[in-house]
Amino acid sequence: MDYYLLTDLAVTMGYHLAMSGAETFRVEDTIHRILRAYGVECEVFAIPNCVSVSLEAANGKPLMLMRRIGFHGNDLETMEKLNALNFRSLHYTNSLGTDLTVELPEDHIWEAGNDVTLSGRTYIANIPTEEVFTSPLKTGVNGVVYSALPLSHNGTIIDKFHFVVKDGKIVEVHAEQGEEALKAAVTVDEGASYFGEVALVPYDSPISNQKILFYNTLFDENAACHIAFGEAYPCLKDGQAMSKDELKARGLNDSITHVDFMVGTPDLNILGITHDGKEIPVFVDGNFAPEI
Repeated sequence: MDYYLLTDLAVTMGYHLAMSGAETFRVEDTIHRILRAYGVECEVFAIPNCVSVSLEAANGKPLMLMRRIGFHGNDLETMEKLNALNFRSLHYTNSLGTDLTVELPEDHIWEAGNDVTLSGRTYIANIPTEEVFTSPLKTGVNGVVYSALPLSHNGTIIDKFHFVVKDGKIVEVHAEQGEEALKAAVTVDEGASYFGEVALVPYDSPISNQKILFYNTLFDENAACHIAFGEAYPCLKDGQAMSKDELKARGLNDSITHVDFMVGTPDLNILGITHDGKEIPVFVDGNFAPEI
């Protein structure tokens, strides 16, 4: 066993957790779990700007790796710019064949990985997190959207799939692998065939640059822009205080499911259209446009 490669992998995972806003105890615990899975005991020390791991290799020689952590945190500046622009719709295109228009509800808001509970407590629900996200207008999605990465859903791998969407509803489902499982996923209830989230993640992000497919959506969604079919998050002004019926009346989807799938590619372009018809690039070649 190559102790250096194993330790480097564990430190790298801890680094990206910290870069994405994870608490130091979570960083340390993750590194411990990775190394213990291979029967290796170690000492881990994490602070906001550094991760250090030391251990004794099989030959009795000590090994220590340290990684400095630079500036990190949620992209709040981008979130604020998107909220200020208040787009009416987004238009997605790429070479896979995606050509999708997503209307956004009135008074929608963009959120980042951090959030605040109704009692005022700040928390991060998904770590690591790279996304800035909002909810689409339930009946305002039209076109075709292709997956960029495989989706692991309920034990089934679904790959090379795309949806045809009309007035918000998925009307065609196609997949080279796992098509029946995907068709079942979008029909668990009426809302499952509509969309509940659009999330922006730069292709040049820490998770994406690892070039690792985790087959776990909570990790893989941080490697690419993604869209979810099913339940919408209450991404409206004062949405947290609204009832289900109020959110539905404002154009948000309701469902018992919420499934993210990745659509981000190196050539993904997203054009934002404002309420006065102005077109502003949001993504150019897989990453946020300079204007954003």
